[in-house]
Amino acid sequence: MQLTLNDLRKTYLLPAPLLHRRGQGKPKIKQALAGVSLTLGPGLYGLLGPNGAGKSTLARRLGAATGLPVVHLDGLYWQPGWVAMERAAWRRTVENEIAKDAWIIDGNFGSSLELRLSRAQAAVYLDYSRAVCLAGVLRRVWTTHGRVRPDMGAGCPERFDLSFLRWVWDFPKRDGTHVKALLAAHPEVRCVTLKNRRDAQVLLRRLEGADDGSI
Repeated sequence: MQLTLNDLRKTYLLPAPLLHRRGQGKPKIKQALAGVSLTLGPGLYGLLGPNGAGKSTLARRLGAATGLPVVHLDGLYWQPGWVAMERAAWRRTVENEIAKDAWIIDGNFGSSLELRLSRAQAAVYLDYSRAVCLAGVLRRVWTTHGRVRPDMGAGCPERFDLSFLRWVWDFPKRDGTHVKALLAAHPEVRCVTLKNRRDAQVLLRRLEGADDGSI
């Protein structure tokens, strides 16, 4: 199955309560997506961005819309008991996955990003704020604590870890710059950057053929 977007431009009205909080009395139009073009068919696609941004959920919905197999890197890397896979074995695992004819891969893992981009046709980068991602992580912990998420491997139940919250907070400085630099170094990889959850919803609903409610 192939899904194509050509020059997608969507705007929406800011909700009235938000306008009142900002001290604005007149309706304001907000740009969601501007000039996004993307074709999803049999091919190789990557989802990148901070923890808590919703990469795994977005990957599953894109997979459902396109019929492409979805690979969650966290589910491959973390072994039972949250034990990290040995480095050489991890590289072989990634090489085996990207050698396949079609995939949507969800995850960052900077050590193998160059390898994945060498095979990818397109990438979606979730460039969300720290606050949004931290809220996403806390929501995830609250709703799935003690249970194994669908994108994780067996024996790795969701847990609360203060150091992980710091990891999420530091993503823009620690990993964001590196990810953006690698994407820029691979102009052959079509990259769509989403700045917030509204962008992602507009993109998904259009790909799924639904009315996104924007104007």
